[in-house]
Amino acid sequence: DQLHNRDERIFTLYNWFIQGEGFNEDEIRTSPGKEDFSEDQVKFIKLIIEEYDILETEIVKYIPDTWGWHRFVPMEKAALVNAAAEILLANNKKAIVIDATLQFAKRYSGLSAKALLHAIIDKIGN
Repeated sequence: DQLHNRDERIFTLYNWFIQGEGFNEDEIRTSPGKEDFSEDQVKFIKLIIEEYDILETEIVKYIPDTWGWHRFVPMEKAALVNAAAEILLANNKKAIVIDATLQFAKRYSGLSAKALLHAIIDKIGN
């Protein structure tokens, strides 16, 4: 289901942030809980990783000068990058992406910057 795949995609991106450059397609396919990723989901994650610099550049444009990308924890970065990818690469409706990302943040309460996430995602692609 879409919600499960979105959450798992964000967790996969989180793992990519933690592991760094050595992350590859095999790790996408073999991570716990990821066995149910469709081929399209794996391709989309690979595309996100390939286009990461463009996605980060778009996100950083909307981060307040008083905050900075470096202050976001990896899970927040993963949620933002996924949201940017859904809007810019998959052409998903922004309102749906914002709602889904904030629901993710609510479920995983370590994401403390919900209002900031909302403000940033709302500006992506403008």
